[in-house]
Amino acid sequence: MTQVLRQQPASFPAVTDLDDDALIAAIPTASLGDCAALTAEAARRKLADAIPALEALCRSFAGFGIERVVPEQSVALRALGEIGGRDAAQAVSLLIARGVVQGPTLGHAVAVAAQLRVALPADLLRSLRPWVHASAADPYYRACCSLAAPRIAVAIAFAR
Repeated sequence: MTQVLRQQPASFPAVTDLDDDALIAAIPTASLGDCAALTAEAARRKLADAIPALEALCRSFAGFGIERVVPEQSVALRALGEIGGRDAAQAVSLLIARGVVQGPTLGHAVAVAAQLRVALPADLLRSLRPWVHASAADPYYRACCSLAAPRIAVAIAFAR
C-alpha cells in the first residue's frame, strides 16, 4: 500500500512578495522549510540590513552540528557570503570565533570567511583543520574555495 503525503503549504506567501522589513523579520525564527527561501531572497536582494537577522539565525542553532551540517546555519552563511561587505565579514568572523558554528558547518563558515577575505588567527585555523578538510566534499564549499583556495591552503599550512 502506497501512502500519499500531502505537500505542506508554505508558511509565508512567496518570499519575493515580502517587503524588505517583513523578509528580515521572518529570518531569525524561520522554519527549516522557509529558511532557505528567505535567506536566498535576502542574498538576492543584497540586503545588508539582513545581516543581524542572519547572524541571529545562526546563533539560534549554536551547539548543534557536531557531526552534521546544520542546514539553517549553512544557508545563512551562504547568504552572508553573497551579501558581502565589511559587516557580513565581521558577522562570519564572530560566528566562527565564538564557536557558534561547529563540526562540518564550520567548514562552510571558513569557506565563506575566505570568500569575504576574513583574516582568521593561526591558532584558530589549527583547530579548524579537520572540519575544513571534512567539508571539502560539499559543492558550495568547493565553489567558495575555488576563489580562495590559495589563501586557505596557505593559511592552513602556516597554522601547522
